[in-house]
Amino acid sequence: MSIISGDLSGLGVGPVFQMLERAATSGILTIRCHGSEATFGLREGEITWAHSSFGPRLGEALVKRGVITEGELALVQREQNRSQGRSAPFGTLIVGMGMASRGDVARELDEQILCILKETMTWRNGEYNVSPYSGPAVTERRRQQAPETAAISEFLVRATSA
Repeated sequence: MSIISGDLSGLGVGPVFQMLERAATSGILTIRCHGSEATFGLREGEITWAHSSFGPRLGEALVKRGVITEGELALVQREQNRSQGRSAPFGTLIVGMGMASRGDVARELDEQILCILKETMTWRNGEYNVSPYSGPAVTERRRQQAPETAAISEFLVRATSA
């Protein structure tokens, strides 16, 4: 079930983000272009998470930055596989297991959002779809732990006004 969907029609992704922000939309925004896909969690128009078919996954990025080891990544992945989709999100698991701090995970998630945004802002054609989302609200505590949130907002402002 879609809340809203459409074609990018040469306009690109920027106007879609502007529309969803102004309408304080909560949902899951999926954007497809030339075989690539990016998905954003939105809460009241604010991006809370992102995932893509083209960027590194959270665990891989944390290994690359030296926050966790390959062995720790494998341990968490085994736990996720054993629970067959009933486990907590990856970031929650590694924090709970004492492998990384909430700040480390928040910083990497914000970097991931920014990376995916930068790529999708170059997309001029394709399609988008917003479906309902009932995930956790963005809290002031999350905003304080995520220093890149201001950078993400600034990037969107610059990219959509260009």
